[in-house]
Amino acid sequence: MIRTMISFIIITSLFLLFSFFGCNSENPIITTSEDTLVFANAMIIDGTGSEAIEHATLIVICDKIHMVSNSTDISLPDGARVFDLEGKTILPGFINAHVHGSYNQNQLKNWVRGGVTTVRDLSPLGEANFIEKRNGYNQNPFNARLVSSTPIITCSGGYGGSFVDTPESAEIRVLDYINSGVDIIKFSIEDNCQGRWNVISQEIANIIVSTAHSNNLRASVHITHDYNIEMALIAGVDDIAHMVTEPMTDELVQQIVEANIYWTPTLELWKGVSEYYSIDLDQVAIRNLRKFFNAGGNVALGTDFAGFHTSFDSGLPFTEIQSMKEAGMSNMDIIVAATLNAAYVCGMENEIGTIEVGKIADLLIINGNPLTDIDVLRNVSMVIHNGHIVREE
Repeated sequence: MIRTMISFIIITSLFLLFSFFGCNSENPIITTSEDTLVFANAMIIDGTGSEAIEHATLIVICDKIHMVSNSTDISLPDGARVFDLEGKTILPGFINAHVHGSYNQNQLKNWVRGGVTTVRDLSPLGEANFIEKRNGYNQNPFNARLVSSTPIITCSGGYGGSFVDTPESAEIRVLDYINSGVDIIKFSIEDNCQGRWNVISQEIANIIVSTAHSNNLRASVHITHDYNIEMALIAGVDDIAHMVTEPMTDELVQQIVEANIYWTPTLELWKGVSEYYSIDLDQVAIRNLRKFFNAGGNVALGTDFAGFHTSFDSGLPFTEIQSMKEAGMSNMDIIVAATLNAAYVCGMENEIGTIEVGKIADLLIINGNPLTDIDVLRNVSMVIHNGHIVREE
């Protein structure tokens, strides 16, 4: 059990810092210890892949992580809310980096209660005013944070919903989306997915990605076939959404790894498709992921929730986690994919995804040790989102 041993230096620093700056530096207010959450005596897995910290203490003030210590023998201000987490593990809030159908508060609440504090919606699927909706939903800490991409950009007769047929029109379209406030640029290189489709030119792919990058946004590409990856490599995309469904060569895998393109494999999608059609695309995808990961590739967790008419996990994406484990990823590797790497493809790695001082306090607290038993990720004890306790068992 934690014992608070008063230390003038630590208390003074806490009160001086937050009395001047408060929870919102643009509108300074007096902050008291009531704004301080202390999680003590826990194991911390910080999301970076570093060794877990045993018997650690984490302090949250307002919406930020203020301190991470490998000791419980630290001093605290009177009145702080202190939680003794013996036998529990603190992780960064998980991120599902490929979903659809997220412009729905009930679903956003389901995710956050399951420990998924951020989702990346990779196409608003006909949602009107989706940026306005995102901004409104993100004001509520009981909703998972919503990261919004563009509709899927393609050419006439192509796979997607936003059509461009020249490099000039592609640049204008991407800039319009950027000016509207999107977080991610999404386009497709697809000729055969539940139908035959026209494919954009290399020049259009190049301008989509370069326009995104010149405006500090990342570009994600829908691909399901290995022969379309070359265009993505030339364009310089940031991540590939969906694992491809043909066995990949070692040479192609190495090219993707060397280009530092992340992969969001959506194994849960391929499991659903395979069960529906009695085929084995899920096993092909798992073997490809194993090859990509073993070659040093960066993997981000994403499921394609609501992207097909089969069922998906609506909270913690455990089906995806089990499939990643089948692909040979360790428990720590899967945690990194669901936190640090997923934050990267969201373009938010400087704000979320790891437990570090100054980052947003999105935390998943579970009973047990997920490094020895991945199943305990389902044993949620608490969820903290934007510094707010949004679930407590």
